[in-house]
Amino acid sequence: MSYKLTLCAARENAGLSLEEAASLVGISTKSLLRYEMDNRKMEYDKALELCRIYGVSLDHIHIGISQDHGDRSGSSGGQHGAIMGQVNSY
Repeated sequence: MSYKLTLCAARENAGLSLEEAASLVGISTKSLLRYEMDNRKMEYDKALELCRIYGVSLDHIHIGISQDHGDRSGSSGGQHGAIMGQVNSY
């Protein structure tokens, strides 16, 4: 079974803040936040650069509208690491 990560989960797994990741790619934090919520219109080169920085393949990134930026309470942050471990095991 294969799992897909959102851009937000991949960034968090890489230990980067929104500001740090945006700076590394050369885009505004507002643009990165927009891409994390809905990456369907993201430029391909930016997506590849983010994946390189996050250490994941574009094949493992969910393309579409993300639910990650909804309710951040509870244990949702802890799930990202578990998912990442499963992705890396393939």
